[in-house]
Amino acid sequence: MHSNVVSTLVGTVRSDKRFLPQKFAGKKELQLYESAFGFQDSRMICSYQGHRPKNVILVSSMHGDAAIDLSNEKQKPEVVLFYNRTKGGVDTMDKMALTYTTKRSTKRWPLVLFFNLLDLSTVASRVIFQLKNPGHSLVKRDARADFIRDVSKP
Repeated sequence: MHSNVVSTLVGTVRSDKRFLPQKFAGKKELQLYESAFGFQDSRMICSYQGHRPKNVILVSSMHGDAAIDLSNEKQKPEVVLFYNRTKGGVDTMDKMALTYTTKRSTKRWPLVLFFNLLDLSTVASRVIFQLKNPGHSLVKRDARADFIRDVSKP
């Protein structure tokens, strides 16, 4: 079965990543509130100097042009405004996952991935449980630890 769902990505990238084009890697010479854009196929990269001395680098497969909001004195690119409007979900999920985490210190990336998947799956399963069982005692706001204990029981 083939799906016609189109996936898009909008996110930040650290400036020390090797895959970044040279004109974006460590770019500090932009003027305040200045932007630089790069395009390739359906992907866009944007560097925006919102504060000194740091600039933000965003990658998007959703935005196809260098649109800038000129109504504001900071002249933020549309991709930055979109990212700022929508980034809250990831931050909330990360915060919820870290409240009761299974993560341990390790250098083995498969274990890091496993611990992260375990943390995120407990948050997702509780959300589904809350939607399916609105009157259950484990739906209380502070019952997340109880929910995780009950899920982990054999």
